[in-house]
Amino acid sequence: MDLKKVIILAYYFPPCNLTPAERIFSFATYLNEFGYYPIVVTRNWDIPILHSRDEHKKTGDRTIHEKKENYEVYYVPFKPTLKNILFEKFYGTKFYFLYLWTAFIYTFGENFSSLFTPYLPLYRQCKKLLQENNDIAYMLISAGPFHLFKFGYKFNRKFNTSWIADYRDDWNTNNLMQHSIFKKLLRDVSGHYEKKWLSNANFFISVSDFYVKKIHAFLKNIPGYTIFNGYIETNYPTGGDVTTDQFVITYAGSLYHTQPVEIFLAAYKKFIDQAAGVPNSRVIFLGLEANPPLLAIVKKQVKGYEKYFNYTDRVAKKEAIAIQYNSTILLAIGYGNRKGIPGSKVYEYLALRKPVLICPSDHDIIEETLRSTNQAIVTNTVDECADKLRELYSEFVSAGKIAIKTNDDIILQYSRKAQVRRLAALMSKDAGNDGLVFSI
Repeated sequence: MDLKKVIILAYYFPPCNLTPAERIFSFATYLNEFGYYPIVVTRNWDIPILHSRDEHKKTGDRTIHEKKENYEVYYVPFKPTLKNILFEKFYGTKFYFLYLWTAFIYTFGENFSSLFTPYLPLYRQCKKLLQENNDIAYMLISAGPFHLFKFGYKFNRKFNTSWIADYRDDWNTNNLMQHSIFKKLLRDVSGHYEKKWLSNANFFISVSDFYVKKIHAFLKNIPGYTIFNGYIETNYPTGGDVTTDQFVITYAGSLYHTQPVEIFLAAYKKFIDQAAGVPNSRVIFLGLEANPPLLAIVKKQVKGYEKYFNYTDRVAKKEAIAIQYNSTILLAIGYGNRKGIPGSKVYEYLALRKPVLICPSDHDIIEETLRSTNQAIVTNTVDECADKLRELYSEFVSAGKIAIKTNDDIILQYSRKAQVRRLAALMSKDAGNDGLVFSI
């Protein structure tokens, strides 16, 4: 079978160990099974990302081209801008405001000139590939950074390149982040450019039906489809019971100000206070040490209960999976009134086939997904959660585990490979302007 070439422009890609890299890695790994040969263009990631500051450091002094079994990849050097330098220097300090001011100026300027971005080497490498290959079937551009979409717009105008926009998150329709007068001003300006740059995309994809509908309503004429984040099956252990004498609850993934984590924390403290004797239990927040502001909030709320809580910096994927696999239950926290936000870790939870305590629920995609796989344990108040924790702990003490029977047929539909099959089907029939939502 002759494979059609597709350039994948993505800022995040292995060996980067951040969550967004896995989505693009799955595209690169599986697209060749469905008729496409991926050529990935990404930045150099020759240092491990152990802290948020590490992403902003200079890496690479030349472009590295590597050929893999299913794809090839170009790693281009990353030279930080002043914005990156100030973030690395002042993140988590009292001088962080200097970064915030600079970030506003640079992010505002990126709408008008690529000179404000550190992404020009990515543009030049893609341009070179398009000049040397007249048989590129598609470009797939994954964002953020959202200003990468500008390159798709320019390549379409210059080379008539068909391109797909991958919204891992939404951009100017995003209501997850905190707002300020400066962000509202920035949104007004960048919203204009989002519509302009997406105007010649063939279609866009995003991670939930809600996101797709919201983005489609904003862009008007560009059709959108759902490609869930999913999980890579080979990353996860199957079979075998976990043998541990400790009742461990683990939260994986980013924590945001909009998530009411205080409900779970208050419930867990109440569970500890009302337990008969000293419960053999602990809570693990994976990666929270990489987010000092949220770490400080959690630590303040659990003062006096420190011995029951553990926090880690970012850890390698394999280690993170092992910690979750050896936990008794996993924790999911809704996003308040925000809808359509699954979080990539939900699919990791599916793959691990563990019971998941949702506290509080999003009453949306997280609860619906986990209920469909029979993994959801839903609580919404401090008392509900504390009662459920006592019940679960009692079951754990008597049986050594929390018994559930997962719906594996549903779980398998969320594998990364199944999602890439959907993406390839869209590419093959060229979505056109039907504006449909493509989902499970």
